[in-house]
Amino acid sequence: MLQAEKETITLFKNIGHMHGLDSLTTEIFIIALLEPDCISLEELSKRTGYSLASVSNKVKLLERMAIATKHRKPGDKKVYLHVDKKISKVTKKQIIKHREIETLPILEKLPKIVNKFKKEAKTKKDKEKAKVLEQYYNDIKKMDKLTMELFNRL
Repeated sequence: MLQAEKETITLFKNIGHMHGLDSLTTEIFIIALLEPDCISLEELSKRTGYSLASVSNKVKLLERMAIATKHRKPGDKKVYLHVDKKISKVTKKQIIKHREIETLPILEKLPKIVNKFKKEAKTKKDKEKAKVLEQYYNDIKKMDKLTMELFNRL
């Protein structure tokens, strides 16, 4: 392995740690990113020194994060990992996934909850909680607008 590749892996491991990712997940990501096409999970297992089962589990996480995709090649039993080299395309996938899973349900359901909170609130503390939730909802709306503007520019 080239020294530059080792340094790249170290850099991304450090960044991954700041995002709560473990070293193996980050290492798998960067190895697959550097591959011109795709890489087999078997090869990833050999290069990382981890079992195929461990690599497979970490690959599932990368898939859930919309960072990588698994596939098979025709006539080949091996499973391959592909990481899109265009960060803008990956970012768009992540925005869509985050919006579907988190933002849209909040935008849909939180106003009803805020109204219920306001109606049920008797104490000053409960009224403050309703205000906090309402502000959170307004902030999410603003962030969603900014996110969609970014999405449309990518």
